[in-house]
Amino acid sequence: MTSAKKYTGEALTKYQAALDLDPYFPSDGLIRAVEVARLLERPLLLRGEPGSGKTRLAEAIAYELHGDKYQDFLFRWNIKSTTKAQEGLYVYDHLQRLRDVQDTSIKKDEIAKIQYWKLGPVGEAFDKSSRDYPPPVLLIDEIDKADIDFPNDLLDVLEGKPKKFKILETGKDIEAKQSPVVIITSNDEKELPNAFLRRCVFFYIPFPSYEELLRIARANLAKIQNAGIQESLIEPLIRFFRHKYLEMKNNPNTDKRPSTSELLDWLRVVAYYQPQENGELQVGEQGELIFRDGKVLYPEVLFKSFDDWKMQLGEDYI
Repeated sequence: MTSAKKYTGEALTKYQAALDLDPYFPSDGLIRAVEVARLLERPLLLRGEPGSGKTRLAEAIAYELHGDKYQDFLFRWNIKSTTKAQEGLYVYDHLQRLRDVQDTSIKKDEIAKIQYWKLGPVGEAFDKSSRDYPPPVLLIDEIDKADIDFPNDLLDVLEGKPKKFKILETGKDIEAKQSPVVIITSNDEKELPNAFLRRCVFFYIPFPSYEELLRIARANLAKIQNAGIQESLIEPLIRFFRHKYLEMKNNPNTDKRPSTSELLDWLRVVAYYQPQENGELQVGEQGELIFRDGKVLYPEVLFKSFDDWKMQLGEDYI
C-alpha cells in the first residue's frame, strides 16, 4: 500500500453544503475493491447501470483522502469515440512551435524556453503525486466508448512500475512518485479486450436495495428541502419507485428503466410541490402510495421514452 490513509466510505455520508457535494454510500464490497486496487496498484474497473454511482466514487475517494481541497487531486477524463490514449498523457502543439520558428522576431534561444506541451489527465495525476500526501485520484469515464486499441494502449502506462512516460519532443520524464487511485467506468457499449480485463481489479455496482434507496433518499432530502417530504410518504415513495424499476427491468420491451438519479430528481419535484398540492399523494391501508385520480405524479421525471410512457401510463394518459 502506497499510502497509510485508507478509503473507508465514511467521509461523505452527509451533504457537504460548502462544497455542494451530495452524499455517497459505497457498499462494503466496493470499499474493499478500492483498497484491493490500491494494494495491487491496478485500475479499478467499475460496471453497473447508469446512475448507480460509478463516476461519483472517484469524487468520494478524493474527498475522503484530501478533504476540502479534493478538487486539486481529482482528475477526470471523459472518453469519446475519437479519444486516443496519447491525449491522456500530454498534447504537443507542433503547429504553434512551427509558427514560432518561422517568426523572425522570436530568437531561437527563446523558442527553446517555451513549453509547447500540456499534460493530459493521466499526466496531471502522475505529476501531482507525492510521497508526502495521499495519492491523487484519476477517473477515466466510459472507457467502452473508445476504439478497441485504446484500453491496452492506456494500460501500458498505467501498469508500469514506476509509472512514468516521456515527453518525446523534449525528453522530459513525467513520473508518479506513488500510484494514483485509478477508477475506470464502463457502460458495456462494447466488449473490452481480455488483456485489459486481466490487468484490472473489477467490481459491479448493483442497483440499490430498498433499504439502500431509503438511506440515499433520506440523506439527499436534507439537501433538497429542510422540511423534507412528509415523513409518512418517504417509505411509500421509495417502495413505489423500486417496484416500477423492477417491473420495467423484467419487461423486455422497456426502453430505459429509471435510475437512482431519476429517483432523486423525482423526490426533489415531490418535495417542491407537495406543500402546494395537498391530497395529491396519500398512503393506503397497506402502506401503498396512492395518487390522486390514479395518475402517477410527475411521470416526465421517471419515464424517458414515448414507448415507456405509454406502457406505464396508458394510452388515455397521453
